Amino acid sequence: MSRYDCFLAMTTIYNLLVQNTTAGSYYSSIQALTAKDVQATTQNGGANVAPDLSFLFSPYILYACLAIFFTLFIGALVVQIKNHVLDWKRAATSLTVALLLALTPLTIRSLLQTTVLQSQASPDEVPKNVTVYQITANTVQISYETDAQKTGAVRYGLAPLSESQSLTAVADSGAKRQKHLVILNNIRPAVVYEYEILSGSKWYTNKGKSMQFIISE
Repeated sequence: MSRYDCFLAMTTIYNLLVQNTTAGSYYSSIQALTAKDVQATTQNGGANVAPDLSFLFSPYILYACLAIFFTLFIGALVVQIKNHVLDWKRAATSLTVALLLALTPLTIRSLLQTTVLQSQASPDEVPKNVTVYQITANTVQISYETDAQKTGAVRYGLAPLSESQSLTAVADSGAKRQKHLVILNNIRPAVVYEYEILSGSKWYTNKGKSMQFIISE
């Protein structure tokens, strides 16, 4: 068992003891959080994009690209034949242009899918077993776990939470951990606070809503 695990175990025991006092009466728990900026995907696997781009995720897009390619290439050959300017160099140019234009829809779809993948939460950084303890009259402890070792932080403030007026407390002194611990000091009793957790590269909430806590006087 590491020193951090020992410290966490001792802190947990301490918290259980102080829960029987006025200062240690608050406790809450959340099983798992969700990322704030995860974008939904459509049933066909594409991004939730504007309606005018939804055709890019149609299962028939490949056939459409083939139709574009042959239409442009054959059309260019016909024009060159009519103008008596057909040669290998012009034919190769027509082939290249037709291929690039035909691949444009697939390229755009690939970029959109990449954006969605980058915005989705990595399963191993999702905060789980989030608990909040009141450990003194003005101090709160927030602990959580992640499947992989990640850095973390907690952004908190009076409800409703505002990024411009919130405070940030770094978890575990900035070290990468799987079991995380954050101490929030100078908490005012009988006042509703809201908080969000930064894990890895994303902020996490409870199904889109900031978590809340209120400690006793």
